[in-house]
Amino acid sequence: MTTTISSPKPKAVQIVRTGGIATVIATIINAIIFATGVTFTFPADAVTALGGPVNLLAVAISTLLIGVMATLGYLTLTRFFSVGVARIVMWVSLAWMLIVPPANPFGIGIVPVAGIVILEVMHIVAARLPAWRMTR
Repeated sequence: MTTTISSPKPKAVQIVRTGGIATVIATIINAIIFATGVTFTFPADAVTALGGPVNLLAVAISTLLIGVMATLGYLTLTRFFSVGVARIVMWVSLAWMLIVPPANPFGIGIVPVAGIVILEVMHIVAARLPAWRMTR
């Protein structure tokens, strides 16, 4: 006789609430990181690959969008797959996203290495915090 343990699918409201709270927290953390670290390491004329300046508003909007995409992605995965498969897909995709950005950090060529390191830390906060809260 085999016994299987399955975890119940989380409700959509629970995923959206958890992802939303984690996204707001990630945005606050990234704003603090940006205000304390990036201000000292970024030249005033640094421009993103999209042509806009690297400022607090751009950091907040980017973090919010990443959190919303992670929340919607996990919500979609849990509707079509088991919770275990959804978690694995989510974490593998996040691992991939950690590999790709350092290869070309936004195409911002004039930013010193310390600024790029801070940007990568903000990437980790923006993507990992919502994913960690939703998948635990």
